[in-house]
Amino acid sequence: MKKLVINGKKIRKIRFRLLVGLVKLFTPRTKFVYLGDKITEPSVLLSNHAGVSAPFGFEAFMNEPLRMWGTYQMTKGYKSVKEYYTKIFLKQKHPNYSNFRCKLLGFLLSPLATWYYSGNTVIPTYPDVRLKETMRESAETLDKGLSIVIFPEDSSQGYFEQLKFVFGGFAVLCERLYKKGRDVPVACCYYHKKKRVCVVDNPVKYSVFRGDTFDRNALTEKVLKRINELAFVDIPQLKKDKKQ
Repeated sequence: MKKLVINGKKIRKIRFRLLVGLVKLFTPRTKFVYLGDKITEPSVLLSNHAGVSAPFGFEAFMNEPLRMWGTYQMTKGYKSVKEYYTKIFLKQKHPNYSNFRCKLLGFLLSPLATWYYSGNTVIPTYPDVRLKETMRESAETLDKGLSIVIFPEDSSQGYFEQLKFVFGGFAVLCERLYKKGRDVPVACCYYHKKKRVCVVDNPVKYSVFRGDTFDRNALTEKVLKRINELAFVDIPQLKKDKKQ
């Protein structure tokens, strides 16, 4: 994880960097495998979530400077974090967890999650008109030279190795940028949770990814299909791990 400085100011607080550094000591390193060009300019990366594994893998081990989209509840302080973490992240997205387990984990982990998010620079996402703030902050982030990682999958019923549905917020962002004259590169990714390998597709300009006309549904279907395809890409690293 690089120290990111914008206008002479560190955008990640020292407690966040210390926490990530500590966790990295006990976490296998994520290997990023690029199917084409590496990320050489501010881009929009679209990945599966794989629970907390993909966000941490990107944050801790990807060399390119970046920020991630994340639900606004995780950026509003302890009370909001605890409610979201217990009732949504643990209960809804892990349906096999008992109520007792959700409450216990929520009680134990919410303070740490609050500390983590308060020191990070997640771009909060909203389900209403406040989404325009997400779009504004995302554009500013790209202008400052950072890529944006978006996890568009619908995880309301849990996390699956093969995505079932993706939301179209990324399409709205890219189209807004495109209409304002910014043709941002887009790359789909797939994070292999067990292998600690993230496959990054060849980045292409949004105008190419989009086609001649803007169709939000077509774009979400395209991203859904491509992310799922990347799970089966033949990669020597995965073969090596399987033999071990």
